[in-house]
Order: sequence, then C-alpha cells, then structure tokens
Amino acid sequence: MALSITQWIIFLSTLLLYLLGATFNGIIAWRIWYKKEIEGPSVAPLLFGLIGVVAVLFAPFGELSERIPFLWIPIVFDYGTGPYFLLVAYVLLTEKKQ
Repeated sequence: MALSITQWIIFLSTLLLYLLGATFNGIIAWRIWYKKEIEGPSVAPLLFGLIGVVAVLFAPFGELSERIPFLWIPIVFDYGTGPYFLLVAYVLLTEKKQ
C-alpha cells in the first residue's frame, strides 16, 4: 500500500513537472519560429523530456515491461528534447573527421 501511494506521488509530481516544462518549451518554440519575438533555445534542454521518461517509469499501472515501449512519448512531445537529440545526431553524422 505504501509503495503504491509513493509511486502515485512520484508519478503525478514528475508528470506535472513534465507537462509544465514541455508547455514552456513549446511556447518558446512558437515565439521563436512563428512570432519572431525572441531568440535562443530552451533554458532546460533535455531536462523535461527525461523527467517525462521518469514519469512513465513510475506510472502506478501496468507492469514495467508494458510501460517501456512508451518511453519515447515524452521525448518526442517535448520540443526541448526531441529536436535536440536530432540536432546532435545530425552534427555527429555530418561532422568532418579532423
């Protein structure tokens, strides 16, 4: 019982933090690309996507093996995480060896 309550607290806390951070990153992206108001990346790249992954891992329903296939969802839906992974992959693949 105590594990279930603790698991729910961790899940809801990390989920709320992820949702706030992902929304913040989305607003930044919208202001940069569409409104042309500000320049610069998210103040916390990668952080909120990883917090979302923790939320999925601590979800108090289903088995862990059933939740693992869903770990990609927070990374894709957080602007501050998914595009950064793609950018790093692109730079690593196109970087000239010196």
